[in-house]
Amino acid sequence: MIIVLAGSSAVARVAIGESVVKADERARHLSLEKLMEAAATQNIDLSDHPELLAQLACHCAAELATENLHTVLSIPDHPELLTALRQELGDTCRIVHLAGEQEGPPIRADLTLNTSRNSIQDSVEQIRALIPA
Repeated sequence: MIIVLAGSSAVARVAIGESVVKADERARHLSLEKLMEAAATQNIDLSDHPELLAQLACHCAAELATENLHTVLSIPDHPELLTALRQELGDTCRIVHLAGEQEGPPIRADLTLNTSRNSIQDSVEQIRALIPA
């Protein structure tokens, strides 16, 4: 299972992603920003290629799945990337939109959490409910 945390600030995404990992030993957090940094060290610029980013993220998630681990992938609001992830992952993916008070139009998500109102603990509990037992 791949849980995609989309939106909000990088700090909020990382805080929630790492909190999910602490609460569930079967989960690992992967930040899209870290993937892009790793690619950049090899002189590869993925910023304009959402389909390649999606494939890279899916490859990482597949590697974790071989170890019976779930992936929590945190990404900024990026409609093209979300579309590419949905196409690559299908039913193995759940999208969680982390929205603040002043967010734009909602994205199509399995769960929307208002990061201005929900505590990290409440958010983690709702996200963990998406992960199969």
